[in-house]
Amino acid sequence: MTLSALLAARAAEVPRRDLLRMPGRTLTFGEFDHEVNRLANGLLTAGVRRGEMVGVMLPNCPEFALVWLALLRIGAVEAPVNTAFRGVGLSHLFDLCGCRLLIIDESFLPRLEEIRSGLGRLERVMTRGEMIELRGEPSHPGIDVAEDDLAQIFFTSGTSGRSKACLFDHRYAVGQAERFVDAWQVQASDVLYNPFPLFHVDASVLTLAPAIVHGCTAALGERFSASGFWDEIRGFEATMFDFMGATLTILWKQPQRPDDRDNPVRLGWGVPMPDFAEGFEERFGLRLVEAYGMTDCGAPAFQPLAEPRRPGSCGRVVAPYEVRIGQDGEILVRCSRPGMMTLGYHGMVEATAEAFRDGWFHTGPRPAGLRGLALLPWSEEGRDPPPG
Repeated sequence: MTLSALLAARAAEVPRRDLLRMPGRTLTFGEFDHEVNRLANGLLTAGVRRGEMVGVMLPNCPEFALVWLALLRIGAVEAPVNTAFRGVGLSHLFDLCGCRLLIIDESFLPRLEEIRSGLGRLERVMTRGEMIELRGEPSHPGIDVAEDDLAQIFFTSGTSGRSKACLFDHRYAVGQAERFVDAWQVQASDVLYNPFPLFHVDASVLTLAPAIVHGCTAALGERFSASGFWDEIRGFEATMFDFMGATLTILWKQPQRPDDRDNPVRLGWGVPMPDFAEGFEERFGLRLVEAYGMTDCGAPAFQPLAEPRRPGSCGRVVAPYEVRIGQDGEILVRCSRPGMMTLGYHGMVEATAEAFRDGWFHTGPRPAGLRGLALLPWSEEGRDPPPG
């Protein structure tokens, strides 16, 4: 089933259970599915076509989550744009996806105006406010969407060259969410917290999608805040959270408080695992686990919950993936299940052929000084963006 179809199924099964918690607004499965239908029909009325790539440049907000599922529901392709980009870098992202329509928050309009004259394919700009006003019928739009239809584009971070546009069909989000749920033994009572941007796989494919797939709750912060992190965790009643880059270090360096262990979290997941992990676990009364992956190939390795942490290892390879080490320490990945990896880089035939050789996806040469798989971040091109 597609993620949109699973949302409809969960809305029928548990309509009153919370699906999305965000600052100032909570949506149950039933409410979320209802709003997705109205927005999907509104987008159809506005002329969005099946198979069309639609740019989305929004901050973390309920509308971002809703438009993602609405586009999936009508067979359109979401192209979420990194909101930190501007100028030539931002123009390059729009050129890559060739979107005819861009849905954008009003706060980003000045940045768009800087490059607007050079965007030959962009025909229409819809603000977040205008999107909210799209109020179509609350019934399912009735469009037959196949699981192998193109669904999403994720842009790589561009830290090792110009950004690439990874193409994914509807199987990617569902398949990655299923691996996540199995690996971390997610329960229906869990609340998955993520303070990172929805244009990144961690917040979308590895937080909101698992909540839809498993029928639990996703709690999304507007941005990472060291001072407000634990208060937001408590307010959302979060039982799991995502960390990446320097976030654990930032939290660790905050002054100790008597209520550090007064939180509902059972599990923190992410990369990289710091050398003070045991101290962090003791101080905050939780467990930290890690995995290995990147947007292009998904997450082929997870730390088993039933085994103790092993320094220098980020876990075991999980089916249906295979991993091997190539020349110069390069990590090679392949998968026997279709749709679990990128279909290729949009508009970049040579880059796609270079990445996929001899039946394996080549992640790129190991950076100098990298000693173990556990140090590889879980993000685009093996590097992590700054928090927020």
